[in-house]
Amino acid sequence: MIIYVIDKLRQTFLMEQFLQTVSSDLKIRLVDQKPKTVDEMARLADQYVAIRKQSHVREREQYFLQPKFTEILVICQHFISLQINRRHKN
Repeated sequence: MIIYVIDKLRQTFLMEQFLQTVSSDLKIRLVDQKPKTVDEMARLADQYVAIRKQSHVREREQYFLQPKFTEILVICQHFISLQINRRHKN
């Protein structure tokens, strides 16, 4: 039970942090979709960006030069896991 609560808090924290990094339009879209995990939120964000980029050729070129939200998320989750492990060892 306690592990479930900790994971739920972790997901909520990561989702709130993730929402701070996106545009207001994307933020509204993500909140409306009500994802349950930060992974789901990142996939929805990637889908949203891909759909918008299809209608804007010049922006599409820039999109491929930028890392995707799912890639950024993996890096953030790894960093947070390292921080949590360090605190548990101390």
